[in-house]
Amino acid sequence: MLGFALAGIATFAHPLVIGALFLSAIGDIALSRDGEKSFLVGLIGFALAHVFYIVHFWGLSGGLGGALSVPIASGAIVLFALSTEKWLAPYTGEMRLPVRIYVLLISLMGLTALGLPGLPLAVLGAFAFLASDTILSLQLFRMEDSSKWQVPASVALWSLYVGGQFAILAGAGWSTLLFQFP
Repeated sequence: MLGFALAGIATFAHPLVIGALFLSAIGDIALSRDGEKSFLVGLIGFALAHVFYIVHFWGLSGGLGGALSVPIASGAIVLFALSTEKWLAPYTGEMRLPVRIYVLLISLMGLTALGLPGLPLAVLGAFAFLASDTILSLQLFRMEDSSKWQVPASVALWSLYVGGQFAILAGAGWSTLLFQFP
């Protein structure tokens, strides 16, 4: 993510996307460490990255109106978020509140992405990021370390995460012109 952030700087990407990529890099570093404190630092880094994406997507779309124009997809995001109370929250222990806040933020990021006008790559990236976080939550809270699904889940997680972040950079980070001529 640091490489994507630096590429964004070099190519004049939107500052909020660059900031989100830097925060994601911090989240990656923290989550690579053991312990609840490291997990919480990583969670905060990614939560702030989602806030940056929400603000940027909101600015591009003008709010949640675009999400309302896609009621089935919006409903699916809301149902997904609510379903985490059943399949995720009971397994998060002391991290229950931070995880709930994170689910709210990533769901709001998905909803704001739905309204991005003419930016399908960014929408795809946002949903890939959401999918990667879902896989990560399954790995961290529901899957045994010795599960035969750990390796395939990790491959899917990293493919969706890296691809999703790049798609957001390409689709929304470079969505505004650096120079506009009359």
